Amino acid sequence: MNDRWTQSVAVGLAVVSLSLSGLLVGPIKQTRQQLRLTIASRPSGEVPPRVAIAMAALGPFRALAIDYLWYRANTFQQDGKYFEANQLAQWITALQPRAPHVWGFHAWNMAYNISVATYTRDERWDWVNKGINLLRDRGIPYNPGATRLYRELGWIFFHKIGQFADNMHWHYRSRMALEWHEVMGAPTAGATGEQAVEAMRRIVEAPDSLDELTSGRAGVGGLLEALSVGRYAVGEELLRQINRVEMFAGVEAETYAGQGQGEVAPRFDSRIAEVVRDPAWAEALGELRAFLQKKTLREAYHMDPGFMLELMELYGPMDWRHPVAHGCYWSERGVAMSAADGDKRLDLLNTQRQSSHSIQQLAWTGKISFDPLTGRIDMMPDPRFIPAYDRAMDRAKARVDAGDYWPPAWGTFEKAHENFLLRAISDLYLYGDLEQAQAFYQRVRKLYGLTEYNRRTGRYLVPLAELVASELRNSLDQLSNVRQFIAAMLGFAFDHGLGQNDLRVFERYIEIAQLAHRSYQKERSAGSSEAANRVGLLPFEQVLIESFVTFMQSSDVSISKRSGVWLHAPLEMRQRVYDRVRAVLERQAAGAGVRVEAAFPEPGGMESVRDAATGVGVAPPPSRPGEAQIERR
Repeated sequence: MNDRWTQSVAVGLAVVSLSLSGLLVGPIKQTRQQLRLTIASRPSGEVPPRVAIAMAALGPFRALAIDYLWYRANTFQQDGKYFEANQLAQWITALQPRAPHVWGFHAWNMAYNISVATYTRDERWDWVNKGINLLRDRGIPYNPGATRLYRELGWIFFHKIGQFADNMHWHYRSRMALEWHEVMGAPTAGATGEQAVEAMRRIVEAPDSLDELTSGRAGVGGLLEALSVGRYAVGEELLRQINRVEMFAGVEAETYAGQGQGEVAPRFDSRIAEVVRDPAWAEALGELRAFLQKKTLREAYHMDPGFMLELMELYGPMDWRHPVAHGCYWSERGVAMSAADGDKRLDLLNTQRQSSHSIQQLAWTGKISFDPLTGRIDMMPDPRFIPAYDRAMDRAKARVDAGDYWPPAWGTFEKAHENFLLRAISDLYLYGDLEQAQAFYQRVRKLYGLTEYNRRTGRYLVPLAELVASELRNSLDQLSNVRQFIAAMLGFAFDHGLGQNDLRVFERYIEIAQLAHRSYQKERSAGSSEAANRVGLLPFEQVLIESFVTFMQSSDVSISKRSGVWLHAPLEMRQRVYDRVRAVLERQAAGAGVRVEAAFPEPGGMESVRDAATGVGVAPPPSRPGEAQIERR
């Protein structure tokens, strides 16, 4: 009787439990939909038929099969079989589209692991780009509230392409700059910050549809009819063809060598070029280009032009050819989307920190010089982003104070902020903006002057010039090779000073190099004379001249940039090196189709210099490099 009673109670409890669980199906389903966890009842077409059949046959054991695929993918990953792991990851993403960690794993594997396992730089870039496209085109649209995916995508742009960890980073940057030059042009080249923002605003305000674009705009309709000779759809490829005409302005050959690989690729469609170069279409072309850019950003890159404009208004004139600008966009987008979902996890804090790092990097490398013909790219400091980073820190602190992050972690921002302000002070001082440097000095005093270390050492009680000198000495002490530091400073003097016809910048970098030279020689002279002779430097004047010769002969610097440096260099420097560099410059100029007489004219007074060198005359007395005058032409 006891057994029967127990069985009856058990059956009754089972029936009640099943009935109650049935009542929970609706709320659970609704919660899954709100959290975007629902998936299709059948696997997507990306899964091979044999796998799809197996999944359908397994039914409720489908989750176990996915676990097995994960186990195999991890095993392949640990064994270095990245391609096999990549194949399994494709199946897993198709079967688990609402699992952010799946997309993150897959994208990281392609961008970081598979890319370095290939043999050519174009193969490596292809895999990095595949990782980007996977997150941007599929992972994030499936999981719009997943902070982790925005951070992962921003990190690939910021770290893999924008930093120096990968030895192919310059190739990645060049390929990305070319791709985005075809979409956005050169948005900041020769433009003020306000002009760059207004150009972006024009894209945001462009019509959303083709009908809206052509309605009431006869000029645009006529332009589209004229462009129909190219038979391009009104979309991304037409935009690229239009921008290519301007990218290669003044170059009439039909083909060019692409990316240094020796391949030949079409430069642009000559039929499109004929229309684009007709001044009668200028106004309509501007309207059409803005429409095509808006359409391409939305459809091809899944980016919001309005949000891009917000970032430019908040932080500064971002050049969208720069990988770190995209790193900032996706990090900021992740913060915004996570905040909308009420996400206060650690992922949000790390994503905000990554956004701040991106702004900092733009301050040091945000100005791009890109030559589409050769693929050469240069990234120079852009002081306009120095105040932007300070604003980013203010926003981060406000969110910490408001409790938006867990755990509260303003301390993780403070040290980075202080270090940035110190470097900003030095850079602003070197660029001659003493007023702004002093303003930032007052700010760092106010924020961090009372910390224990700074109060004990009196770090911020010294004059501005002494603080800058101290920071420079500390930086020099950290360098393993003072020769490289001096060469770098002289390179900056030529490039950013003479190249931009800014005598103040030229003189300040010369002073830094001379200070480093003097300190190094003084330190060596304190030891034995044998050691000083063995590791000592040439006299600074000779170091300066040798560095100038090296710079003028360097094939890594474009002919046009070296020409600008040459025309703005002090007369005495040009006189002392002209005969040494003339033959090399003539050969390089001829190869580039440039008249050497126009790009690198012989400096005046060379007869006297040559006579002095042979003892016929007396050479003019050398002046201090910082006192040399620039000839303005």
